[in-house]
This record gives sequence, C-alpha cells and structure tokens, in this order.
Amino acid sequence: MGTLSVIIATISDAIATNFTVAQIIQQLEAAKIDYEIILVDNGSDETNKKNLMEFLRFHEEFPITYYEYDVKGTIPPHSFGVTKAIGKYITMPDPHLILSPNYFKVMLNTLKELKSKNVEVVFSPFSVGSMTKKGGDYISGSLLTKPNPFSKPSNIGESCKMGDPPHPVLSTSMTSFICERDWFLKIGNMFPDSFVEAGGHTAESLLIGIPTWMFGKKCYVQPKVVVEHPVYRTAKGASWSANMHLSMAVAAYILGGQKYLDEMPGQYGAYVPGALERIPVSSMEDRLHIEKNAKYSLDELVDKWEVLRDEA
Repeated sequence: MGTLSVIIATISDAIATNFTVAQIIQQLEAAKIDYEIILVDNGSDETNKKNLMEFLRFHEEFPITYYEYDVKGTIPPHSFGVTKAIGKYITMPDPHLILSPNYFKVMLNTLKELKSKNVEVVFSPFSVGSMTKKGGDYISGSLLTKPNPFSKPSNIGESCKMGDPPHPVLSTSMTSFICERDWFLKIGNMFPDSFVEAGGHTAESLLIGIPTWMFGKKCYVQPKVVVEHPVYRTAKGASWSANMHLSMAVAAYILGGQKYLDEMPGQYGAYVPGALERIPVSSMEDRLHIEKNAKYSLDELVDKWEVLRDEA
C-alpha cells in the first residue's frame, strides 16, 4: 500500500519510548509493511537522551530517523515529523502505548476499504486504564460539543465494544489514527506555527477530525483494534492538561473564527492578559486557509452534524 511513516514525539520518556518503538517494529516487520519511524526528541534530559541513543544504536539496521526539535508541545513536534516523512501514510502513536495485535495492518486495510465511502481518516478506539474503559467499553470517538466544539466536554466521549463495525466519529485520540500524508497536509498539518505558544495539547485530535469533516470528507473508527495507555500513566500528575485552554482557543479561532474565540473565556474562565488578543495575529493565515478550502463552515458542521455524519 505504500510506506507508513510512524511519527513519535518524546521528551524525557526514553524507557517507555524504547519499548513502544520495539513493539511497533515487531508488528510492522511481521506484517511486512514498508515503514519508517521518525523519532522527534522534544527536549529530553541527558539521561533519557543517552538511553534513546543506546536503543537506536542497537537497532541501527531498522529505518529509524532521529531528530531534535525544541518547540515544546504536542502539535509542533508532530507537525515537524510530518514535514520529514516520506511515506504515503502517517500515524502518530504516543511513546507509551500498548497496541493490540495486527494494529497497523488492520488500520491500513480499513482506510483502503473505506476510501469508497469518502473516508480520509481512520481512528481506533483507545483506553487509559480505568479512566476511560468502563465495563469492557472503549472510547470510540469525541462527542460534538454544541454550540462550540472547543468548549469543555461534558463527558469523556462515545464508547464502543472492541469488534463493533466501523462507524463515523468526529475525532478521537491523535495517537490512534492513520491517514494519507497528502490529506494531512491539505487540512493544514495541524497548523504548527499557530501553536508555538499554545503547544497544542488536547486541540490536536480536533484539528485532525473537524477539518476533515469541514472539507467534505469523513472520519471513521475501527473497533477491531485498540490502543491502550498503561494504567500507570494516569498517576503521572496534571501536566497532561498543560496549555489545554490556550490550545483550544487557538483551534477555535482557526476553524471557527472570531466568534468562537470570543466564547472561550465563558468556557474556561479568564485567560492570561493578551493571550487571546495575540491569536488572530499569529493565526490569521491559518484561518484564511480554512475559509478558502472548507466545504462547510464550523457553524454549518455543528448545525448539520447528525445529517453529515450519517450520509451514505
């Protein structure tokens, strides 16, 4: 089907990263999938960097390319990895994952099979220990929060059973998707220049799913496979939500315009003085890209979501 580019961004998480990369290599080699792994170090300390280098030395016969990238966050290092990728397809697993068997083979085949249904992005369900797995269910996708998709979600999302048929979703975790690289670039590569300050945490998956729907295409989830975040990750503290409010505000402006940006303090409370005012300046070009290329505005997507989702 063409080379799969696996983009992994890591920072001071070498042990988990090494285990995850080893797991990915095992799956891709066993499935005989052409691949490259792009490992983006987002500022690891010297001990972790040494561990990464030792792992790479031991696996030098495999197609792994290492980069250092100093703009912090989720979106900037992953978007940088996309610019270095040569594969037809991309995926972005977290550096601390457990993948179900045949994960990449199933996901790639699903994308190929669903292209006839106008599908450009395939997600898989995910779980983060006891946080999101309830009674055997996995999280299949994000709910569309109305009237502003970038407001605080009222709950964790839609659930599914592993093995359910593929079905349309707004988005789900960035770590659980596959799409063609050309499509990812067409919808903006998550607009990295706008997230130098905000980082992009939590907004990134919405910046994959929502533009895909706005551009007239679809996202589906494939419940035959799943990614698990190990339970121990839930005890690492509150840093996972760093810059969430600001990243959501940036995404709201890029995809929805000033009206959606103006609503953000009502959703999250006060922002740092001047932070929201800087967004239209730094993100104007990205906003214009959406206005020029989207088939539906964000208003139209929110209003017509149930119809668009279920159209044949």
